[in-house]
Amino acid sequence: MENLAYDIKHLIQEKLFLYGELKKILEQERKYIGDMDVAALWRMTDQKNQIVMKIEQKREQILLIFEAQKTLQKMGLDSFSLTDVINGLPFPVIVKSDLKKIKVQLDILKKELVGMAFENKRHANEHLEVVNGIFETIVDSEHLEKYSNQGQTLKNKDGKSFLRAEV
Repeated sequence: MENLAYDIKHLIQEKLFLYGELKKILEQERKYIGDMDVAALWRMTDQKNQIVMKIEQKREQILLIFEAQKTLQKMGLDSFSLTDVINGLPFPVIVKSDLKKIKVQLDILKKELVGMAFENKRHANEHLEVVNGIFETIVDSEHLEKYSNQGQTLKNKDGKSFLRAEV
């Protein structure tokens, strides 16, 4: 049982580390959004995708451990809750307490990441609106056709648009 507890704790700690790395990337991404460094943003996207794949691998490893121990018999993979599983494990209270502490840290970090991702998206949209405003100022766009996101000409000439055409 001690090996099982160690393996689970180790995998959850690795997952916590990966989420920490993801947080660092989101912090750097915000800087690149402000600098409008598109190449760096693409690199950040690639790094985020790699970390997400590693996180998913850790989750799968945790699930495999629980499946091997027949811990998931009552709980399906869709309803998998690490907290519920930790509570149901036949570990001493101190081991369960350590696992729960790491799980709480993981949950807090996940919430922070959701907020950071939302802020980065908002920040990017603000910068895109500035760029769009610059294009509208540079080009006399009052008399040009306006296009929607679907590439169709807008009937309402006063609507917001990114591209306009003159035929």
